[in-house]
Amino acid sequence: MKKIFIVGFGRFGQVFGNFLGDNHEVMAYDPEDFSSQAASLGVKWVGLEEGINSADTIIYAVPISAFKEIFLSHLPILKAKNEKTLVMDVQSVKVTPKQIYDEYLPENCDLLLTHPMFGPDSVKEHGVEGLRIMMDHHRCPDTLYDFWKDYFISKKLHVSELTSEEHDLMAARSQGLAFFLARVLEDFKFQPTEIDTLWVEKLHEITDALTNDSWQLFSDLQSYNPYTKDMRVALGESLHKIFNKLLPERIKEDRMVIGIQGGKGSFNEEAIRKYAQETNSENFELMYLHTAENVLNALYHGDIDLGQFAVHNSAGGMKDSIKAAARYRFEVLHEHSIEVCHVMMCHPEANAEDVTTVMTHPQIFVQCKNHLQRQYPHLEQRIGEGELINPEKVAEELANSQLPKSTAVIGSRSLAEIHGLNIMAENLQDLEKNLTSFLIVQR
Repeated sequence: MKKIFIVGFGRFGQVFGNFLGDNHEVMAYDPEDFSSQAASLGVKWVGLEEGINSADTIIYAVPISAFKEIFLSHLPILKAKNEKTLVMDVQSVKVTPKQIYDEYLPENCDLLLTHPMFGPDSVKEHGVEGLRIMMDHHRCPDTLYDFWKDYFISKKLHVSELTSEEHDLMAARSQGLAFFLARVLEDFKFQPTEIDTLWVEKLHEITDALTNDSWQLFSDLQSYNPYTKDMRVALGESLHKIFNKLLPERIKEDRMVIGIQGGKGSFNEEAIRKYAQETNSENFELMYLHTAENVLNALYHGDIDLGQFAVHNSAGGMKDSIKAAARYRFEVLHEHSIEVCHVMMCHPEANAEDVTTVMTHPQIFVQCKNHLQRQYPHLEQRIGEGELINPEKVAEELANSQLPKSTAVIGSRSLAEIHGLNIMAENLQDLEKNLTSFLIVQR
């Protein structure tokens, strides 16, 4: 019989204490009082120093995130022991604790790295027979390693002999993947329905079981295994790949559907038509989506084949486009530029003296800053919300009298022609050569 001291007597500590209790003298300690649970399992509740000093095997069943701090605080007691002691690690990740042990474990301690691949829920329903435990020989003497291997086999556990690195690599794509998907389904609000098939019911059972443990345990499993981050990245790539495969190659068979940031008469429209002319692209249909966010959202959902939005002007970058681009995945097919000339226009029944407010895109205000300060310092400058951030929408609502006649808009000359607006001023841009760059993108 071994004298075993378990540090940390939460759900797993209690399961492992019960598992070992039939054949060994088991003691336990935890800052939280689990003495009644220990008594019910035949486990002796002791103080920390008594447990470390009297045990020949010490098991740390504590959260991996707290392990290093706890272990280092015990080192003075461990180093003062005269008897040889085995430290058995039972954490769900192995590389991180192995590195800590290799750096700090005193010479009077041996080390056995294990991962019992079972927990409170699986043991409660089925017992340990047929379940797995991983063992890493690493710094464990042969006699002790063989003793524990034989003991685990006698309990009808399947023993997997692996290095810690091999274990963590496998675990990232097995337990790590399964627990991650379960949390995703939980966040997705995956709920049973009256038409669930047997396999769907099983998926609900798995999700419920894998989300029963604490968020800390899940977070530790994901954060302290050095391979889980790569797993999550690869999973994300596969999700995007399958998502895109389900979308049509082309929205309409006879023509390309292109969504653009602006409206009818916008510089965006001028840019895409120029690009189509230069590339001899005839069969296309434009969707006027007004914002870069709308363009990229439509592209993501498969509502358009290509998208175009402005990203940079000679006077600076387009902040709303940059923010939208940060939220989506896309491929850049082409970048092109056009020269942009701004005009100020007002309602056909208004004149310059009636105008008190000017509305347009914030980037246009940047491009025309000096002209506006010099020639129109009395005009209130306003940026519309939602689609009204674009001058095309402002021009449309101004022409339809949905905005006060005291409002003017700055945009392309085409807007005045399309909506019958009066041009108040031309060439308001500060730079002599005012270039705007646009991206054409696809999924």
